[in-house]
Amino acid sequence: MLRFRPKTVAESHAETTRMARRLFSAPSPQRVVAPILVFAAMEAFLLTYPSLDAGRVLAGTVALAVPAYLAALLTQPVARGLGGRMYLRRSFLMAFVGLMLLGGFVLVSVVLFTLVALATTAPFDPSVTMKVAIVGYGAVLWVREVILT
Repeated sequence: MLRFRPKTVAESHAETTRMARRLFSAPSPQRVVAPILVFAAMEAFLLTYPSLDAGRVLAGTVALAVPAYLAALLTQPVARGLGGRMYLRRSFLMAFVGLMLLGGFVLVSVVLFTLVALATTAPFDPSVTMKVAIVGYGAVLWVREVILT
């Protein structure tokens, strides 16, 4: 009769690692460049809402996209310089996910404060959305810290 022995922790960990490699791979940096720009433009539009000034939206797009691209390009050399391991495709994906997280904060705040302004007939205050964006950036920095640690 054939008996099966239970796997050791190391064998189970190695098998899980092999399966995880097949389940997910980060997209190439070239495939993430355009979505970063699109999300930066969307968030700049939300941050300038309700004025809808094209010049401010363009300036906001640049102000959001440039730090995301710099974070994507500089994370790999900084991680390697500190003795870690980071790949460029993962770095770009992490910058894009951070921009999506920031966009979630901004979107929820704009929708919430628009509904409050409509319900109370008070004017929409864009400075509150800017404060929520700062909190969103804090969340992005925290997520990057957790991932890189």
